[in-house]
Amino acid sequence: MGGARDYSRLWVPFTTDEVKASKFDWQTAPGPDGIRPDEWRLVPAARKAEIFNSWLTTGVIPEPLRQCRTIFVPKTDVPAGPGDYRPISIVARISIPLRHMHSVLARRLLDCCPPDARQRGFVRADGTLENSAVLDAVLGDSRKRLRECHVAVLDFAKAFDTVSHRALVGLLQARGLPLAFCDYISRLYDSATTTLDVGVQSSAPVKLGRGVRQGDPLSPILFNMAMDVILAALPKEVGYRLEMERVSALAYADDLVLLAGSKVGMQESIDRVFEVASSMGLLVNNNKSSVLSMVPDGKRKKHHYLTGKNFRIGRKWLTQTSCVERWRYLGIDFQASGCVMLEHDIKVALTNISKAPLKPQQRLEIVRGHLIPRFLHGLVLGNISDDRLSMLDVQIRGAVRNWLRLPKDVPVGYFHADIKDGGLAIPSLRATVPDLILKRFGRLDSSSWSVAQAAARSVRIRKKLSWADKQIRKFTREDPVTGLRSVSRFWRDRLWSSVDGFELRESARTPASTKWIREESSHVSGRDFVQFVHTHINAIPSRVRISRGRRIGREAELNCRAGCVVRETTAHTIQQCWRTHGGRILRHDRVVRLVAEAMASDQWSVVTEPHVKTSKGLRNPDIVAAKGGVGVIVDVQVVSGQRPLDDAHREKRSKYGTHEELVEKVAGILGLPNKDCVHATSCTISWRGVWSHSSYKELKRLLGLKESLLRAIPVVVLRGSHMNWTRFSQMTGTVVGTPV
Repeated sequence: MGGARDYSRLWVPFTTDEVKASKFDWQTAPGPDGIRPDEWRLVPAARKAEIFNSWLTTGVIPEPLRQCRTIFVPKTDVPAGPGDYRPISIVARISIPLRHMHSVLARRLLDCCPPDARQRGFVRADGTLENSAVLDAVLGDSRKRLRECHVAVLDFAKAFDTVSHRALVGLLQARGLPLAFCDYISRLYDSATTTLDVGVQSSAPVKLGRGVRQGDPLSPILFNMAMDVILAALPKEVGYRLEMERVSALAYADDLVLLAGSKVGMQESIDRVFEVASSMGLLVNNNKSSVLSMVPDGKRKKHHYLTGKNFRIGRKWLTQTSCVERWRYLGIDFQASGCVMLEHDIKVALTNISKAPLKPQQRLEIVRGHLIPRFLHGLVLGNISDDRLSMLDVQIRGAVRNWLRLPKDVPVGYFHADIKDGGLAIPSLRATVPDLILKRFGRLDSSSWSVAQAAARSVRIRKKLSWADKQIRKFTREDPVTGLRSVSRFWRDRLWSSVDGFELRESARTPASTKWIREESSHVSGRDFVQFVHTHINAIPSRVRISRGRRIGREAELNCRAGCVVRETTAHTIQQCWRTHGGRILRHDRVVRLVAEAMASDQWSVVTEPHVKTSKGLRNPDIVAAKGGVGVIVDVQVVSGQRPLDDAHREKRSKYGTHEELVEKVAGILGLPNKDCVHATSCTISWRGVWSHSSYKELKRLLGLKESLLRAIPVVVLRGSHMNWTRFSQMTGTVVGTPV
């Protein structure tokens, strides 16, 4: 099996560059030596190489660093016997340095001993996609061309825990690997012990005779080498021919599928697997294994599905799968016709999230980061339709509306637009699934496995890609700069083109405007978060908003309840109405206080709201301050987002900056030599918490305000805006003599 491969580099001293280039998982627990990942990271690479080489020279790892333990987790509340416990072997408690050395050694071993092309597990490839696509293409091709096909799905019982140590070392020697490496693996496994932990009780060390070490970087490659022996034993003339490529087996770690174009060939393949697997200590679980046999009936021009006893493994008969029976492979449901539509109902999961005692923002994070990704695997690799995806999107949006108490006319774009664009960043399955299909299935034709390339040419896969391309064109927009089509641009445009989302169009220029939606949401109460969302997307029930679609003949009823002779929009109630005048002052003063306190803590000499008399009248800038011979005039304004926010910023800056008399007097107040030392700027933000980008940049550049403060100000503004609405709703006064 070794051929003419050069294995000499497998057991040579480690170099500093090799250690630096190694990829190691630093998010892991320390071993029994107490060395933490952050401590080991600080050790110079040259020193690490010296430690690794000392172990390499002796071929022996100190026993305390090789300890592991097995935890028995109860399956029931009151376990009655061994069967009621689930054993979990934890090798992650081996030393961090040892794990790091094995990760470097694993990279060498993989380069020296690449796995069989049919093994797609633990390799640098999209193995789940390739294997499921090939199986789907084979089943589709067999039905379309009316060709005989037999598919055996074999399940190895606890494969990782039962592979024989002696057989493992034997296959390494047969492969021609360096004797020192074989001896190292032999000693590593021969001396392997574990302690059995149940609750607070631990057993004496127990010697292990079989099974690879879970959590060890070497284990996946060693297991693949064991599976390679099984794959190499399969008869080369047996298989199913797909697009001129013979497919005899699909392997993903211990998941093995055999394919054959004849009954005799399938039985021969099963016999070979049973014989070699038994010698490796692997046993096929007959109860979880089955065979699908499709034999063409030329007279009726359709397939006949074999039933009864047709194939045996060892002395046991394998179960025959019927034409309508489903089975699962790599998380995808299959039938005789190929992969089928996912049956899981997302509504049940959404209901469980709704029942959990969580904040609304926590529920959103679960949907974004856990629920939708959980379903994406089956939706992308399985069979799917636009109607099904649309239904799932409606269910998700319905749950989010319920959690956030949003009206039904909130723009769909608000749910799916990115956070930086002002949306909630809930992935749309109608857009995400076709996009992932194109990206993942589109890479099949460039796979290193010729069978995967053949699957890409099959009718089944080409139809899937064609459907996805047609779908994605509905949910993408072309970027004018790059020319690439983008899903995020589509939802951004949908949001910004809506009445409620128009004022959020400048969010993308200043990401600090929307950090509260996700990154900073943990600091916000659930009630406040809901109120902020309502204010942010204009979901507050003003008269104009709640009358949408039924205003004809009711124009007089749309005027402000406070007696203002203008329509009662949300912007009017929060920004203009006399009822909320006091609230606007409080909101403004709160922002002024935050900025002034931040400047004072940064060694600025701050004067708030000075009364400066000029020939043009009294001027009251919110803040004047000096530091290091430089003076600034800062005025805070919370404005409407209907017009460009930078225009409002420039106007405010010009109001004070071009007033030479004012600037000169401010220089005198601050003790500066002349007016040239004084600069004017503004703190401009919309009532919906969106920063003026120019104002944001100047506040950072001129004043040195920290990013954390600039992220907090939108929250303060949103809270003040919603309090204004509450104040408006609770007051009953009207302008005297004005009908309401």
